[in-house]
Amino acid sequence: MSFIQIKKLKLLIIITITTFFCLYTPFLLIKDIGIINTGITLSAADSFYYLNVADNFAKHSIMSYDGAHATNGFHPLWQWILSLSFQNINTSEGQIIFTFILSIILISLSVIMLTIFLYRITNNPFVTIISVIPGFSYFILSFIHFKYFTVWAFMNSMETALSLFLFSILLLLILKYEFFTSCSNLLLFLSFFKSDKILSTSFGKISWLSFEFKRNVLHLAKSVYS
Repeated sequence: MSFIQIKKLKLLIIITITTFFCLYTPFLLIKDIGIINTGITLSAADSFYYLNVADNFAKHSIMSYDGAHATNGFHPLWQWILSLSFQNINTSEGQIIFTFILSIILISLSVIMLTIFLYRITNNPFVTIISVIPGFSYFILSFIHFKYFTVWAFMNSMETALSLFLFSILLLLILKYEFFTSCSNLLLFLSFFKSDKILSTSFGKISWLSFEFKRNVLHLAKSVYS
């Protein structure tokens, strides 16, 4: 086998390990307490705000918490995904299961992309695996709790799963091209944007953040892991 083939095989093994452990904890919980209770256990309290607004949109065609008055304060893309999906999901149990499974799928894909990114900049399987599962906090904290500071904490049925997914795509674009287009700006914008911040966060600030991030991320990452 050539050097490139060996490196690809190593990456495939590392991806398999990180993805397995990403799914292992929710699988154990589902086995012990069922998928609905697992979804509720891992969900953040604010996730039920999203579920309620999405349910009311499906029923009343208005982004509303009470079904009568319009509301905001949510990640627009995540809220629209749930709202449109709930038009075909009528039960609360089905909505909880759908949102939880969608979070798991997005986090699993994010884990794969983050694994690729970290391995390519570190060339270190151990650092890559520990950095993804359980997460960077493992290097700082002496304990691991699946609901705090780990990849499993993002399976909370909120926009964090979508944000991590978009951010992971952005990292791979940075790694592959080392130059940036409006596509990467859009991904960064969607990763952090919430509708209640639009008046306090100008496009100028977003552009500046994007520029600084793009200019420094590779340099910082390579400095840390070199």
